[in-house]
Amino acid sequence: MNKQIQLMDQNMKFLVQAEEKYLQREDKYEEETCAKLTTDDLEDKLKCTKEKHLCIKQRWLLLSTLDISSESC
Repeated sequence: MNKQIQLMDQNMKFLVQAEEKYLQREDKYEEETCAKLTTDDLEDKLKCTKEKHLCIKQRWLLLSTLDISSESC
């Protein structure tokens, strides 16, 4: 009977340790996932900002060209 209790106690300790390790890994995974999402979001925002800047620059160049063309007439 004592041997069974010792065995159950060891199993319980093992399960508690395994649960703690799992929870630590889960927390680490969630942090990494959150950081990656944040990085991906920032990269997407940067790409959109660059595209908008390029469109504005192209529009400005086009308007400048049209303005120069109209002045020469």
